[in-house]
Amino acid sequence: MSGQIAWITGAGSGLGRAVALRLVQDGWTVAATARTQDDLTELAALPEACGRIFGFAGDVTNREGLATIVAQVEQEIGPISMVFLSAGIYVPFGLADFSAEKIERQLGVNVVGVANAIEAVLPKFRERDAGKIVVVSSLTQYRGMMRTAGYGASKAALLAMCETLRLQTRKTGLKVQIVVAGYIQTRMTAKAPFPLPGIISAEYAAEQVVAGMKTDDFEILVPRKVVATVRRARLMPSRLYFWYAARTPLFGGARGG
Repeated sequence: MSGQIAWITGAGSGLGRAVALRLVQDGWTVAATARTQDDLTELAALPEACGRIFGFAGDVTNREGLATIVAQVEQEIGPISMVFLSAGIYVPFGLADFSAEKIERQLGVNVVGVANAIEAVLPKFRERDAGKIVVVSSLTQYRGMMRTAGYGASKAALLAMCETLRLQTRKTGLKVQIVVAGYIQTRMTAKAPFPLPGIISAEYAAEQVVAGMKTDDFEILVPRKVVATVRRARLMPSRLYFWYAARTPLFGGARGG
C-alpha cells in the first residue's frame, strides 16, 4: 500500500488522526479532512507527519463541499486510493429526555456524512476500477444498548450500507471494509459519565486498523476480544439479551435509562 494517497475524514482527532499518522509510517500520503482548520494545521506540522499530511477543512454534512475537496485532492496531490471515513458524533440521552432532534443530528453526521463522502469519491474509484472504502462504525451496530438510541441506530445503518456496498463491489477492483470499534480514548469518550470496559488508546487502535486494512476481511474488530463479545450477543434470544445487557457494563448496564 506504500506510496498511495488516502483521504481521511474526522482526521482532526481520535482514531482518524491516529490512522493518518500510522499510514504515513507505511509510506502513504494523507489528505486529512476535519471541520477545524487548526486541528489539521497542527496534525500536518507534527514531525511524525513527515510532510506527507495535507489538510482540507470541511464538514461531512456538506455534500458539495466534499465533492470539491475530492477534486482538489486529486488535482493537487494525485488520485485517491483509499478513503477512511471516521467523522462521527455521539449524543447520549435516556428515556426521560428522548429526542428526535438528537437522533436526526447523529444520523445526519454518522450516516449521511459517510454517504456524502462515498458519493464524492465513488465515481473516480469506479472509473479506475480500483479503490478501498473503509468506514468506522461501532460495536453498538450489533445490539441496542443504554443511551445509544441515536448513535446505535446510525451505526446499524452503516453496517447495512457497507454490507450492501461489499456485495455490489465483489466483482470489481473496489473493496469495502467496516471498522467495528469498541471504546477508544478520544475527546468523545473522555466525556463519558459511565464505565467504558476494555478502552484502548487511539494509537493502539490505529495499529489494529491498519493491520486489518491489509487483509480481505469485511469487518475489522478493534479491539477484537471486546467487539467479538458483543457480536456474539447477536445470537442471543431477545429475552436473554435484555436480561444480560441490563446487568453488564459492556452493554451499557451501568448507564441507566
